[in-house]
Amino acid sequence: KTYIPINNKLVTEKVVKLSTDVEEYHNDQDLIADIYNFIIYYCELPPFYEKIIPYIILSYWVFDRFPFVPYLQFSGLPGTGKSTALDVVGEICYKAIKTSGAITIASIFRLAHQWRGTLLINEFDLGDKGGENYRNLVQLLRSGVEDDPVFRVEGEGKKEIEIYKIKSPRIFSSQTAIPDAALQSRTIDIHMVKAKRLLPLYRLEDFFEKGQHLRNKLLYWRLRHLGQIDLKDIEKGVKELQSYERRVQQVLTPTYYLADTEVKNSLLSLIKQQEIETRRERLEELDGQIFTYVLNKWNDGEKVSIKDITQFINDQRFEQGYKSKITEKRIGGIVRKIMGLLTDRTNEGYVVVLTPMKINELKEYYGLTDMDAGESTQSTLSTQINNELDQTDTQEEFISSVEKELQEVI
Repeated sequence: KTYIPINNKLVTEKVVKLSTDVEEYHNDQDLIADIYNFIIYYCELPPFYEKIIPYIILSYWVFDRFPFVPYLQFSGLPGTGKSTALDVVGEICYKAIKTSGAITIASIFRLAHQWRGTLLINEFDLGDKGGENYRNLVQLLRSGVEDDPVFRVEGEGKKEIEIYKIKSPRIFSSQTAIPDAALQSRTIDIHMVKAKRLLPLYRLEDFFEKGQHLRNKLLYWRLRHLGQIDLKDIEKGVKELQSYERRVQQVLTPTYYLADTEVKNSLLSLIKQQEIETRRERLEELDGQIFTYVLNKWNDGEKVSIKDITQFINDQRFEQGYKSKITEKRIGGIVRKIMGLLTDRTNEGYVVVLTPMKINELKEYYGLTDMDAGESTQSTLSTQINNELDQTDTQEEFISSVEKELQEVI
């Protein structure tokens, strides 16, 4: 085989950030320190994430060794440094490709397939939640975290099936959290706040030179470590993470695998919050709202019909300002195909068939396993989440307590 470097406008215009050589970095600790110092000099992240982000970056440089690659998002109000964080972190990521929120689906396909690099999307916006572009983009991004290929029919005249391998890291910046629960569960969200210290206003030539040297060191790190990553020992997951949901394990395992002991302890706190947020997002989705209604009816010993669910959902949507109504057919499809519930046709229409086993399965999926029978679903969820957050306190307090325990052990 003959390998020929890609040489096009993306390279000449420096849209794609590539390594130009390999540079020695002595040891992993020195390289991690270089990454850390580069980031904190040019941007300010929440303290909890400053020690974690170097390991996320390392995981992106060997993402092709892991079956699952999580996304990263910087969210927050205007003026909180989201775009700056995207630029700074992206500058030293694996084959980073800088784009804007207006990128098309076709462009994502081709960029990801050709480069297998880190796609940086500034001012990321999925668009109208009910639109076709939204659904296509969400489906594309959901598929991009795993090795499964994507098929598209293309060509003028004679149509042919093209195969795209689009798994690659992606980093977003946006004012709001990702509105799709499934996509959000694949993403590490860093909520930005206004910087408290003076940061460089401009990124001058020194910034790009430092970034180039770091990319060269990281390429050397990739070449040294790529063949050493052996997932046989964690085929069933990292032992410390096995009590958490599989999706949460998938998202954070690459970072956890590469992290040192101190950062691993911090990640355990992040995993807890990621799991809580995943549950919250699920309940806010349409199927989560339906389950809220179904569970309350189950607790009251009442039958639940598709017609009643549809009426409940449309009443809620009307209160929220939606003008369009959801049909019984769509609700029935969600109940049967997504939630896995059976329905029985009666003289009064389709009635949902409920069993204790199925209810408990869905309660666990939506994070409502501790709910009392007579208590409101929404209030119980709120209480449960608050209790879990209280147990971990703040991220800084959690880390402080871990450090204290380690000192006592030493």
